[in-house]
Amino acid sequence: MNIRKIYTSTITKDICKSAMIVIVFISVILEMSGQTTQVFSLASNGINRSFRIHFPSNISDTKDRPVVINMHGYGSNALEQEIYTQMDPVADKEGFIVIYPDGINAAWNVGWSFGSTADDVLFTSDLIDYLVNNYSVDKQRIYACGLSNGGFMSYYLACNLPNKIAAIASVAGSMVPANVGLCSTNVPMPVMQIHGTNDQVVPYTGLSPISAPIESVVKFWVDHNGCQKTPTITPFTDINTNDNTTSERYVYASGKNGSEVQFIKVTGGAHTWPGAIIDIDVTSKDFKASEEIWAFFKRFSLQINSAVSDVSVLPVLGSNPVHEMLFLTTAVPVEGSIYNLSGQRLIDFYSAVGENSIDVTKLSAGQYFVKFKNSNVPVKFVKW
Repeated sequence: MNIRKIYTSTITKDICKSAMIVIVFISVILEMSGQTTQVFSLASNGINRSFRIHFPSNISDTKDRPVVINMHGYGSNALEQEIYTQMDPVADKEGFIVIYPDGINAAWNVGWSFGSTADDVLFTSDLIDYLVNNYSVDKQRIYACGLSNGGFMSYYLACNLPNKIAAIASVAGSMVPANVGLCSTNVPMPVMQIHGTNDQVVPYTGLSPISAPIESVVKFWVDHNGCQKTPTITPFTDINTNDNTTSERYVYASGKNGSEVQFIKVTGGAHTWPGAIIDIDVTSKDFKASEEIWAFFKRFSLQINSAVSDVSVLPVLGSNPVHEMLFLTTAVPVEGSIYNLSGQRLIDFYSAVGENSIDVTKLSAGQYFVKFKNSNVPVKFVKW
């Protein structure tokens, strides 16, 4: 069986996508020249590797920033991934750094017999070390995501670099079937999978020996993380009834050390990035993948994954009552949620060591309480 021929025959859409993006977004590329993305390179395993770094436009302090490594698909590149996924606006709003690396031969080495033979796990490790040594980044909060081949690479990093990656997300990607049995890490890994049921490049039902069926990949990580077997299923509002898709979120919660698996099933969706501003094929407009990925990522850190934080000493809230921002200081990284007096969960948050702020401007005046993960002691506060 000619594996390369099978995959490259289906990847034509990806290559066409690359050309279309360059043409359609040429004005956007020119516009971006004045923004906060810069091109860098480093030597890894004797090979010069290039990557783009987008710094949040609103950085005005020296706070350590989370990092998202966003990897392109087969036949694409870092610039096209930056334009197509539109993660930069999310980073500007939320204050994280985005890295868009380039694969060798426009591909990532995930164990296929074609594409790239580069050691991309080593490259990613070297890239993380470079970031930690040269910039103010939070090394406990470095995440990996990608489209198609970049999604495969995210899973490969989850198995082979779990000491440096806090969570991963795959859009229109999967795992190589042979790699599933070889993934021997014992570290819980928060995972998000976003996939269209009508994906003709990385089929939902799998393409042996290139890609495992999507539901089997989700099950693997649910079992690996020790999550609840029965998911909570929530449909997305069908905002755009003309996009020929509907979507559902499957949440497999309560995994080891607070890990979780989320699966967003896009019924009718093709090999695309939901919420993209250009329709390469059938693309869901009911949600934006970049926003969903960050909302998932920001809840996790390496410290939370590797060991349950013992919140024996509760974080200290700042001035109470509060108006726009709830301030808290904590000695350990914590996750928590804000509830109203009826027990309805309203805001989820992650707090790093030190002083943190939580935006509560959307809350109505009244009484609320904060509950921290791994602690049964709620803390009340008043919003005015």
